[in-house]
Amino acid sequence: MSTKLLFAFSLGMLSWGSVCTAEEYEFSNGYPTPETARRVQDEQDYQRAVQAYRFFYPTVSMEGTFQGTRDAGAEDNKGATILAGGPRHVLFTGNSDTPYMGAVLNLKQSGPMVIELPAGSYLGVINDHHFRYVHDVGIPGPDAGKGGKHLVLPPDYKGEVPAGYYPARSNTNLVYLAARALPASGDMIGALDAQRQVKIYSLSQAASPPGFTFLDMTDKGIDVTLLR
Repeated sequence: MSTKLLFAFSLGMLSWGSVCTAEEYEFSNGYPTPETARRVQDEQDYQRAVQAYRFFYPTVSMEGTFQGTRDAGAEDNKGATILAGGPRHVLFTGNSDTPYMGAVLNLKQSGPMVIELPAGSYLGVINDHHFRYVHDVGIPGPDAGKGGKHLVLPPDYKGEVPAGYYPARSNTNLVYLAARALPASGDMIGALDAQRQVKIYSLSQAASPPGFTFLDMTDKGIDVTLLR
């Protein structure tokens, strides 16, 4: 393969939404001209920006979710937002069929955190700081809707896991609990009340769990998709 064709092929592999050809670039004695070199550098900058955006988009999305939850007044490890979704709520993949609950857990501050669910029609997931899956709770999880205690472990945790818990180890210290409660016969109020029955506390406080705040955002605006 000639230098020109190899060069064009490489650019074509990098190109976003277009195919580069040798005719688009000038060479002198097999080497790119200064103008061609400048264009290639501009293309590399553009491609790296696109790749960085695509690679870090999940992390940036989760940062927006963290910040939106905090802006609504829910403190890490101390509170959660709940809401029956509507037009005033801007969420990733949100819908109005089931009420939501969202809580930011900071495992570096708290150590292992317990999420205790009563029996019921809960659907929940824990994601890490990079929006990667950690653990299911509720019907899709190991408790299968029968209730139970889920223990979220920080990445550096080396202690024993107490009996009676469903363990979930995160690769990051910040995680997000996103949970729903299915509204029986369309009873949104009942489903929101069911969200309030979930208990969240650190393992170190298991003997006497502190109160946990649930902020009802149903009639308020919230946006968890933007960084400010």
